Amino acid sequence: MWKMAPDNALNGEQPPRIETAVDIVAVPAIGADPRRTWLDEDSQTPWLLTELARCIPTARVLFADHGHLDSQDDLDLLAHRLLKWLLEKRGSTVRTPTSLVPDAEHGPDITLQSLRRPIFFICHSTGGLVAKAALVIASQLTSRLGSILSSCYGIAFLATPHHGSSYLSAPEFTKSIQHLMRLKHRIPPRIQELFKPRHPYLLRLSSEFRAISADIRLWTYLETVDSTLSIADSEAGTTIDMHVPITSIRSGILGFEHEKETPLATDHVGTASFKGQELTTRVGFTDELHESVTVAIRLSKLTDAPLDVDMEVMVQVNGFFEDTARGISDESPLKLWSTKASLREYLANGPSSCLNLRLQKTAGIPASIYDDSSLSSFDSRPTSAHVRASMDGILQPRETPIAEANRPETLPHRPPLKASRSFMGHTSPQIHITEPAVDDYFDVQPESGQDVKMSDSQSQDEIGEASQSETGVGNIL
Repeated sequence: MWKMAPDNALNGEQPPRIETAVDIVAVPAIGADPRRTWLDEDSQTPWLLTELARCIPTARVLFADHGHLDSQDDLDLLAHRLLKWLLEKRGSTVRTPTSLVPDAEHGPDITLQSLRRPIFFICHSTGGLVAKAALVIASQLTSRLGSILSSCYGIAFLATPHHGSSYLSAPEFTKSIQHLMRLKHRIPPRIQELFKPRHPYLLRLSSEFRAISADIRLWTYLETVDSTLSIADSEAGTTIDMHVPITSIRSGILGFEHEKETPLATDHVGTASFKGQELTTRVGFTDELHESVTVAIRLSKLTDAPLDVDMEVMVQVNGFFEDTARGISDESPLKLWSTKASLREYLANGPSSCLNLRLQKTAGIPASIYDDSSLSSFDSRPTSAHVRASMDGILQPRETPIAEANRPETLPHRPPLKASRSFMGHTSPQIHITEPAVDDYFDVQPESGQDVKMSDSQSQDEIGEASQSETGVGNIL
């Protein structure tokens, strides 16, 4: 069962302060100790109490304890327990009689101020899967549990296997994992089955979490140093050490656009406390968390203004019916009747009621006021009757002889060509191809005297023949 460990259980801690304005929920791995998970090597106090109390004095740290795990438990059951436990702790933060809001499930201790109190999650290993499942479940609830999602402003995932882990799901590594992570309780096989790489449940969980995490700040810290796992060799009777990453880099990344990914030079267990040289990274994370807490507190004090989206959004409802004015047949055209209604009215009454209301409003209007133009006719394709009618000449009847006599004769645009001209082939001129007498085509050779005389005599003969032909033509005429 979920519970919050007492704040004064360790030395140096202070009792809870009612003046805090934000909750930082530390979710360890499933089966892990709620406080030892966050301890440094040389400290007995979780760093969440020492550093966050100094940097963010308005924050209250809540350590979630998974408690004893039953064989029938799964991630959804753990998520439901986390929501109920967290809502109970938030209800006891501030008790102002004037702001009490009755809740049928959790009594009158739930206040308006506590419902708007900002929440930040810091999750290690498989505890991140429980936090994701809790927020997804909260998004589907309309009770006070749904306020957990609306109040969540950020989540830090420390080596969380979003897409599964081969070593967390393998039964042969169960004892070695329990020893490595110092688990108080053994993980049930039903939950261990869900840790298989790319399990359908994990894929669906990541998809649903993507849809609700757009306004949530995400920090992702990855392990880059292998952890040592020991398995027993039954044949040799010895143990074999394996150096493997518990959560691979691919599995530790969500892949969201607003996700900030930071690799850490430490192993799976060391990511919970930013072990080793990553203390500077822890200081940077604390500063970023402080900035987000300041913004979240300011936003939580703002008054919500209702947008009335369901009344502003209009839905157009269309109804189709047959026009029976010309009789009922298979060829009756379809008519369209449409109306507009608000989204609230549409969801409450349905499309049929909206159309009936539209018909009732127009029932008293005389038919002469509107004609068929107000109703749209839809003839999507020609029917068989139209095809037969067009073939028989019914849709387009021939004109009577009187109409044909009265119709003016149309003149062609241009006179047709004569048959002798239109079908007469044109003779092509003869083409003579000669080759140059010299090798160089572009060189012009001078004509000799003999060639000039021969050309003159040829031209005189041609002139004489032409004059004789003209004389013969004149005699004929």
